This record gives sequence, C-alpha cells and structure tokens, in this order.
Amino acid sequence: MNVQVISATVNVSDVMSFVRRIQQIQTECSTTIQAIDADFVAGVEHILFATKKAIRSWESGKPIANDLGLEILLYASGKRQINKALEMGIHTGNNRAAFIIVSDSPSVVKHSVHQVVTLIKEMGGSVSEDSEERTQNDFFEYREDKKKRLQSFFEITKLELEAAGAEKICDLVLERVAMVDVIK
Repeated sequence: MNVQVISATVNVSDVMSFVRRIQQIQTECSTTIQAIDADFVAGVEHILFATKKAIRSWESGKPIANDLGLEILLYASGKRQINKALEMGIHTGNNRAAFIIVSDSPSVVKHSVHQVVTLIKEMGGSVSEDSEERTQNDFFEYREDKKKRLQSFFEITKLELEAAGAEKICDLVLERVAMVDVIK
C-alpha cells in the first residue's frame, strides 16, 4: 500500500458537507482518505504507525470497522469505540489537519493528493507544500500546548508521564495505538 500524509490548515463551516466532499474524492479516485485533527497527533510517527496497523488489520480480514479510513481513525485514537475515535476528526471552525491518503497505486495516491489539495485551497485553507519529513514533524509533533489534550484523550496518567518523561509522550501514545490489537 502507498500512503501519503498531507498537513494543512482548513476552516470547516459544515463538517458533514466537508466529509461528503472527501467521500466524493475517495469514490472518484478509488482511494481511502482520512482527515484527523492534528492537535490530537503526537507526531508523524503516530499517524504512520496507526495507518500501518490499520492496513495490516484490514488485510488480515479481521478489521474493527467496515471502512479502511475509519479503521485508521480507530487505530490513531487508540480506541475501539467509533464515537470516541470520531473526537479526533475534523471539527467546525479552524483545523490543523492531517489527511492520510492510501491506495495500492502510487499514481492514484498522487491524483488523490492533488484533489484534496484543490479542495483545501477552494475552502481558503493552506497546505504545507514542503513534503520534507522535517516540515511534517514540525506540524504534527508534540508541543507543550498539546500536553493536556493528549494526556486526557489517550488517558495518560501523571504517573506514566513522570515515569517515562514528558519527552516520551509520543511513545506513550504509540503504546495506546498498539494496544488496539490486544483488546481486539
């Protein structure tokens, strides 16, 4: 599978309308696209690890969800409950977002990326044009202002944080992602 992550900012006035537009691109391109609120992402490793786990689950024939995009969201959230995982999705208003695009074909991924970028720009958003890994890390990386949100959402205790160290919060989040397989 080919995976590409786009980092973008976008102002969403109607979430359902936005989701329908993403679904339209998915259908036209025969691809999977999942949008995630980047403020719930502990690092680019978090997105890639969750996506790899979701693809592996999907290919095994034993997925949690009936849609690969939703499977990616479930793994990224470290939870099996769809309603809890949806908290990581795009919301009304300004979003710092990660768009995960997955397909068997590199050319389909490339075309889908173009379509998503066009949609974001039509909505007045901006896309990080620089595809270097460093730019992605800067956009998604754990920052101090994310600390409380990540601790709360991923149920990371103060004791865990003290034992591992605040700089290891991404590792603690990856542990939650890995645990989705265990509780399956």
